[in-house]
Amino acid sequence: MVVDNGSIDKSREVATEFAPMVRLVESHASRVGGVRNAGASLDRDTHAYAFVDCDCIVPTDFFHAVADTFSSSGASAVGCEVVSPSDGHWTERAWDGLHRPGGDGPRHYINSACFCIQTEWFWRINGFDDTKVSSEDVDICRRLAAAGGSMWQSERLAIVHLGNPQSIGGLYRRIRWHGEGVWERGKGIQWSVTTIATLLHGLVVLSSTAAGAALIAFGQPLGWLVILLGWLAMPALFVVARAAQHRRRVPILGGIGLMSITFPARLHGLLRSLAAHS
Repeated sequence: MVVDNGSIDKSREVATEFAPMVRLVESHASRVGGVRNAGASLDRDTHAYAFVDCDCIVPTDFFHAVADTFSSSGASAVGCEVVSPSDGHWTERAWDGLHRPGGDGPRHYINSACFCIQTEWFWRINGFDDTKVSSEDVDICRRLAAAGGSMWQSERLAIVHLGNPQSIGGLYRRIRWHGEGVWERGKGIQWSVTTIATLLHGLVVLSSTAAGAALIAFGQPLGWLVILLGWLAMPALFVVARAAQHRRRVPILGGIGLMSITFPARLHGLLRSLAAHS
């Protein structure tokens, strides 16, 4: 099933060529969760749903691997964190090195670009939240776990994600959009390690900038160093923490550069969301 949501890249034409094996449906939902739910609502008698984003390359044996993983793991949902192309932008390689937990095993989160869930569980927790601007995958995983469901990652299900931004500006805008889903009226903040680190980064930057500006005002050039260290402190600590968490080498300089973009962008998105609902 292909759910079209205003595409302009001939996706509709390509999907039509494969009818009746491929079923094309149009959705006018304004949120990602609503688009996914539109596809799921077409068939409630299937054993499971496999949600795959349109900008991903899927292996030829993907759906056989999905069935095998459900059978062997007994999990309510299975999937795998997406992989960036080997020749991608430096920010993609840094992102994979910091954020992608490799290997097979139980997980508390599976990215919705490669998210497969038993139909019974999907409707038991009412599918994706169609009101969320972003982070609908974080939300559904939390509700699934709260309802007693389990999740399993298998590297057999790894797919290549092509739609990552290829510039720093594009990356900033993408992460800012994700940041807009961190807070919602009536639900508050979706707390996570990254969200906490983002808020701490904001506090450290504000305090170090104030302290550095005061030093500069009194003729102390050391103030510039204080400001620089304030901007880099949380990104550096985050990279070190991820290296310890994953117990592997991570891209140090690339990771610090990536998180120096990520924290301000997520904070910007959070503030935009708060302003929009105030």
